[in-house]
Amino acid sequence: MRLRTPFKEKEHPLWLHQFIIDEVRYGEPDPEFDEQMKQEQRVQLRKIASKEGDRFLYEYDFGDSWRHEITVESIEPMTIDTYSILQCFDGARACPPEDCGGVSGYEQLCEALRDKRHPEHHELRTWAGKHYDPKLFSLQAVNSALDLMISLGLVEYPQREPTHL
Repeated sequence: MRLRTPFKEKEHPLWLHQFIIDEVRYGEPDPEFDEQMKQEQRVQLRKIASKEGDRFLYEYDFGDSWRHEITVESIEPMTIDTYSILQCFDGARACPPEDCGGVSGYEQLCEALRDKRHPEHHELRTWAGKHYDPKLFSLQAVNSALDLMISLGLVEYPQREPTHL
């Protein structure tokens, strides 16, 4: 399964990203930038992270360098009933605003938003949005967004029978 961005590329370009699995990098190779990256469309995740406990990294927006460690917690057989389900089971905290400067910039943003006496509080509150709360996470909202992505055709499933996944 592959998720596609809901934004038009010319209005909101896809961020560069990569998966790092057993020190091999997968993504969209750019010959001018990186010759060591392997084409992500040519590999199936189930073949390289195939057992419970397998871990890998996902990094996107190389400018801000957002890195996520992903652990395969369980592998369930696919059935006709579960083939097209995309669901989040748990999470924490709000998604950081785009272009906030990566992990260190996000930490500085959170610090400034917590302290009304911080010299940048007002400016960063305006920039992040009046209602932005870094502690907020709604499992229901995430799953509603995933359902919307499915209904808009922004999720691509492999063209195979579910028993072959």
